[in-house]
Amino acid sequence: MKFYSLASGSSGNCFFIDNGKFKILIDVGISYNQIKQKLLEIGYCVENIDYILITHTHNDHIKALNSFSMAKVYSGVKLPGLINKLTKNEMIELGNYKIYTFPLSHDVECCGYKIYDKDESLVYLTDTGYVNYKVMPHLKNATYYIFESNHDIEMLMNSKRPSFLKTRILSDVGHLSNEDASEILLNSIGEETKEIYLAHVSRDCNSKELAYNSLIKTFKRNNYDHGRLKIGILDKEEILQGGNLDEESYLNV
Repeated sequence: MKFYSLASGSSGNCFFIDNGKFKILIDVGISYNQIKQKLLEIGYCVENIDYILITHTHNDHIKALNSFSMAKVYSGVKLPGLINKLTKNEMIELGNYKIYTFPLSHDVECCGYKIYDKDESLVYLTDTGYVNYKVMPHLKNATYYIFESNHDIEMLMNSKRPSFLKTRILSDVGHLSNEDASEILLNSIGEETKEIYLAHVSRDCNSKELAYNSLIKTFKRNNYDHGRLKIGILDKEEILQGGNLDEESYLNV
C-alpha cells in the first residue's frame, strides 16, 4: 500500500490510502474542496474513493462528512446516518483490505484502525489520552505507523491555554504527549516496521523538532537501532507521501 497525509493537526485531519485497487480515506476533517484539490494534486479523483473510515466526531475529523455518501462511510463510533457500523476489537474485510478496529480513550467515543494489505499493515492512532494494555498487542510490528505525538508537556504547561484545557489534554481522555507516544512506539515496533509518522502535532504546544527528538531520544536511551526506519512528521498543510512506492507492484494487483 501507499498513502498520503492530506492534513494532520487540530485544524483538520485527512489521510488517504491506495493499494492499487481500493482507495480509503481516514477522516475527512478539512473541507470537501480541499480534499478534492489535494487528491487532484497527487493524481486522484475524490469520486473514486471506495471507503471512508471515521475515528470520532470532532469537527477536525468529520468536517466534510456530509459531502460524501454514507454508503461509503464505516466507523467504530456512532455517527448520524451511519449505515456501516464497525465493531471494536473485530476484524472485517473491505475490498481486499482487512481492517481491525480498536477503542481509544478520548473525551468522545473514538477508535483507531489497523489496516492489512497482503503482507503489509498500517496502524492509524490519534486522539487518545492513553493506550489500554488490551490494545497493545494489536499495535505490534506494523509496517507503518501513523501515531499521535500531540504535545510537549513543558510547552503545554507554560502556554496561555486555560487550566481546564491543559487538564483535559493531559488526562486519560486527552492526547498523547511526545514522551507517551515515544514509549508506546518503542514497545510496538518490530522487525517488519519500515516507517513511522508522528501525527496531530499541536501548533501551539509542540514542534516537529521536539516530537522527532523525543522519539529519537527514547530509541537511543533504550539502545534501539532506528537507522533502518523512515521517520516523518505530518503537517496540517503539506501533503506527505509514504508506504510502498513501487509503482510496478500496483500494476500487478
